[in-house]
This record gives sequence, structure tokens and C-alpha cells, in this order.
Amino acid sequence: MVDIGKVEINNSYEFLVKKKINVLGLGEQFVMQLPDGTKHLMPSKPYEKYPILEGQKIRCYIDKINCVGKVFLEPEHPYYKRGEEYEFDIKFISERFYKRGKYRRKIFVKDHNGDMSEAIPYKFNYDFDATSLQKCKVIGLRKGKVIITNIL
Repeated sequence: MVDIGKVEINNSYEFLVKKKINVLGLGEQFVMQLPDGTKHLMPSKPYEKYPILEGQKIRCYIDKINCVGKVFLEPEHPYYKRGEEYEFDIKFISERFYKRGKYRRKIFVKDHNGDMSEAIPYKFNYDFDATSLQKCKVIGLRKGKVIITNIL
């Protein structure tokens, strides 16, 4: 049993999906409840492809807690698991400039369903053909996107 206010960043907990509601300014949100009755909101849009249903129990990772106490949840991915290695079919890499002339790369992969998905690169070695199979380790998840590093 989890005590009220005792969730910690980088830990995962089992939540009950109570219902889906529409919150003005935030859009559709899942109401997620811990076993102690504490409720938290989780946006539904990033997880549209996840099989999340009302009344279901799912594990969520506590991604962060902001300065006003809002808890940011990341549900377990239905296929990819943190710390596991997978072959990703990399379709293309894009570079985008942002803030003060720095740039950020985005990687687009064909996921386990054959759909095009964005993956977030972390300490990634780009010394390979842009369209190829790459063995990568899933080191995290963020808003339904996998965070990967390639294994050379």
C-alpha cells in the first residue's frame, strides 16, 4: 500500500484507470488512482495507441513531480520495456534548430506494429546508414515515445 504523498520519482506504481474526462485547457485526461485513493491526471493523447481502458490496473512510472506537486505519469509501454534491447528499423533522421542556434535530432522508426513512430535519441552514435536496422536499448519513455540509445 502506498501512503498519500509518498510517490517518488523514478519508481513505478500500480494505478487504477478510473475514467476519462475532458479538462478545460488540458484536453482529455485519464483519472488515475493509487491503491490509497490518491488520484492523478494523465493526458490521453500521447497514449492513444496504448490499450488503456477504464477499470483496468496499469503500472505507471513517476517521471517527475513539479514545484506545485503535480505528478507526471508515464504508463508502461505495451511492447517496449525499459532496459531491454530491440532492433529498430530507422527510416529517417531529421534535424531541427531551436533556442540559440542549437539543433536537436529526431529519429523516426518503424515500430513493432509497422507504424512510423518518433523515437528520442540519447547519447546516440549517428555513424550508420540513415535507413537501416539498428540494435538499440530502450532507456526510457516520454509521452509515449521511446528513448533509445544504439548499441555498436
